[in-house]
Amino acid sequence: MAFFQGGKDSVVVPEQTRSMAEALRANGQQPLVRLYPEEGHGFRKAVNHADMLSRLAAFYSRCC
Repeated sequence: MAFFQGGKDSVVVPEQTRSMAEALRANGQQPLVRLYPEEGHGFRKAVNHADMLSRLAAFYSRCC
């Protein structure tokens, strides 16, 4: 599972993502977690959107 989280997200707060990732790790999974500190719920900065797409493509190439 992959998580891309905005640090200023008020819809899905970062703590929810951290908790979910910790639960997955406790069950032997290795989630991809990337926090973008200055982003909210929807990414606004093109550089962050491009980074997310690149990381997601690499994640899929490893796991799927």
